[in-house]
Amino acid sequence: MEKNTQKIMEENYGEELLSWEMPEYTTYQRGKLWYVLAVVVSCGLIAYALYDHNYLFALIIVMFLVISIINNIKKPDNLDVVITTMGIGIGEKFYNFEVFHSFSVIYKPTEDLKMLYLEFGSILRPRVSVPLQDINPLKVREILINRISEDLERTDEPNTDFFSKKLKL
Repeated sequence: MEKNTQKIMEENYGEELLSWEMPEYTTYQRGKLWYVLAVVVSCGLIAYALYDHNYLFALIIVMFLVISIINNIKKPDNLDVVITTMGIGIGEKFYNFEVFHSFSVIYKPTEDLKMLYLEFGSILRPRVSVPLQDINPLKVREILINRISEDLERTDEPNTDFFSKKLKL
């Protein structure tokens, strides 16, 4: 049965070249000060929204708080990342190489940064950030370089990832 499953997988998605697991989302260790500041800022924004009669903004802040609390309580699931001869699988989704505009591998050991960034050809799709965990970044680059164009101008993590990490969001 296992050989048949592997054969079907290879026919649909190609031969596996590299695979690893990554968390569904990044979790951060937050201290009491972070929570106090989050509550103060949130209450201030909600008070301003109510004062300004902007109830939708107040609702968005409350929804953000609820989602943050749920994500803080729930542990992230692990997603399988698989690079095959036909594309990249992340969790339940598979992307053919053709859908990507470019990739970049950023590795900075002093900053604890080892990521693969995949840019789609469509501006409507957000960038995919894939932590490389214990995978050799040079091996990932070696596999992708002949399949997707490399963005050599990206030498650091995107600002959204940087601020997300600094603010522990």
